[in-house]
Amino acid sequence: MHHSYIWRVFTLVGDNGGFERRAAGLLSRATLWYGAAAIAWLACALLWIPLAAAAPYSLIVAIALLMGSLCLSAIAFALVHLTMRATELKDDADLTV
Repeated sequence: MHHSYIWRVFTLVGDNGGFERRAAGLLSRATLWYGAAAIAWLACALLWIPLAAAAPYSLIVAIALLMGSLCLSAIAFALVHLTMRATELKDDADLTV
């Protein structure tokens, strides 16, 4: 689901509409989805802790996926703020011309 938001952002950028509030909204929704995925992977990792002796790699994979989701969420969060700032600068530039 969150990948469809990112795909729509890429489509907007391809149509020269990357610096719009709509793109920031899509990135904001993707941030929430990546955050939810991180919470799900945290729950999975917590479930695997008692079984770590029997399946150590499962815990390692769950932690790796948790960290990946957290990183993607942080990147999307930063992109939301950068896109909003770029939108404001574009709006100011359009007003001055």
